[in-house]
Amino acid sequence: MSAEQIEKTPLSISLEYWDQVCPSYYRYKINATEINPRIGVNLDKDEGDVIVGKWVDFLKTLHDQRCIILAWQTPRIIDFG
Repeated sequence: MSAEQIEKTPLSISLEYWDQVCPSYYRYKINATEINPRIGVNLDKDEGDVIVGKWVDFLKTLHDQRCIILAWQTPRIIDFG
């Protein structure tokens, strides 16, 4: 993405638009509590850049998934305290 494309990208979208581009049958739900140990994330010891890097690598493996969402009441990937 170019800097211009990034600037034009909305920071949020409406629920109606989300439902249009990601109908429920395309949504792939993940649970951070289950994924963190699988990808080697230790929230007590790892720095933010390490956590993000591991999540980026994991998400790249899901290239065939159109819409990825965190399961309801799943902890954030990074807790900014």
